[in-house]
Amino acid sequence: MDRRPSSPTSLTGYAYAALLLCALLIPGVALAQATNLPYEDGLATLRTSLTGPVPFIISLVGIVACGAMLIFGGEISGFLRTLVFIVLVISIIVQATQVVELLGGSWTGDVRHAVALGLPLGGLV
Repeated sequence: MDRRPSSPTSLTGYAYAALLLCALLIPGVALAQATNLPYEDGLATLRTSLTGPVPFIISLVGIVACGAMLIFGGEISGFLRTLVFIVLVISIIVQATQVVELLGGSWTGDVRHAVALGLPLGGLV
């Protein structure tokens, strides 16, 4: 008897058909949405810890120190210069939230609050 092995294309066709069948038979799994993702609590904690007066003062000192190092540092190596720039960028990122609030803007980070208050979303949704 001459038996030929099945071709890989027919196996992938069966796999796609099985996947489609599972998606049609179990729509709750296919369309499941999580209301609270597991990393949201950690990000909220990080945001609160970076928006207080202490991080603002630390980032201000970092900006002044990095600026002084770049201006009065003389000849520094490329690695140290890169580290100074990294500290400078992190300090500016930490201070950006405070600067935005100082200029009159605020962002709660959740579109649902803006919708509940009736605020214009400006293309966020």
